[in-house]
Amino acid sequence: MKRASIATVLLCSIVPAKAEGGLAAKWVGPDLASIVSGKSDIVTLYADRQAVVVDYVMAMRRYEVPPGPWTWVGANGDSVRRIGNDVFRVFLGNYAGNWFTELECIALEWPMFLCSDGKERKMSAPDPSTMIFDGVEYKRLSPSK
Repeated sequence: MKRASIATVLLCSIVPAKAEGGLAAKWVGPDLASIVSGKSDIVTLYADRQAVVVDYVMAMRRYEVPPGPWTWVGANGDSVRRIGNDVFRVFLGNYAGNWFTELECIALEWPMFLCSDGKERKMSAPDPSTMIFDGVEYKRLSPSK
């Protein structure tokens, strides 16, 4: 029985499966090669199965730290979390490209922040529950009880 289970697992890992449900079946997006060309072997591995990349990125989002009282979430699922005075952590998912990015941004001089990718970003807070960071609007999560 143990040998049959191992053989089944090996066979499933070798034979590509066709996605039939969820986002994978609905994914109609830009050509993966045009987005990440020259940046990753992902283009080579998944050129004919782009939905695999999208599903993987969404699955990896489960490993994020649960939101705290100083967390803002965008409509696209990205989030910004305050982790100290003048320090924010930005979580970005590139659903069609190369997985997931986590940036730390420190305040230079309000409203400009310098992030760990070397890019300067601008922040504004039009009201207590809304933050606009690098042109993307985020809404503050209410604390869980």
